[in-house]
Amino acid sequence: METEFGAADAPVILAMYPAGDFPSPKLALSRLISDVEAVCEARRVARLVERTRIPVYLYSFDREADAVVPDLVIHGLDRNFVFGNNFGPPSNYVLNAEDLALFTAISGYWTRFAATGNPNTDDDSVVRWPAYKHPAGQGIGADKYLVLDVPLREDKRLRAKQCDYWEPFFLGSVVGSVPASSRH
Repeated sequence: METEFGAADAPVILAMYPAGDFPSPKLALSRLISDVEAVCEARRVARLVERTRIPVYLYSFDREADAVVPDLVIHGLDRNFVFGNNFGPPSNYVLNAEDLALFTAISGYWTRFAATGNPNTDDDSVVRWPAYKHPAGQGIGADKYLVLDVPLREDKRLRAKQCDYWEPFFLGSVVGSVPASSRH
């Protein structure tokens, strides 16, 4: 951590991702990299686009498919739920009824967004996907996003503590040959 982030930042980062809170140190590092390269980067881009007054719809895909990878949400699994595809080898997992309901909801959001620029519908039985608003100056209700899981739900402040910390880093990667501390 010190080599990558420097002596000043390493203890703070280790406190945000304590190895004891994860099944293994590798999974702690995986969460850190996921935050830096995907979650917090998506939030940063959403904030930048939102400043242009173009509606932005932020989401977090949180569905676990235990038959594929137990107790984890893995990057790339969302494609099966976007397109309604079963999983191939080695798991050969067939989407169950809850998975298919999530697929139907996701494909509805994506289809409406592609057609109209808005993923929502007037159907009150469909969970509303809030347009993202940066919290600064936006008041209560800002910084909302949709959680793609069973059940679908709205949440706010996606990994706020971690993303607030990473915001000034603007990292392209934490796995390259140039230490992140040199970009801070």
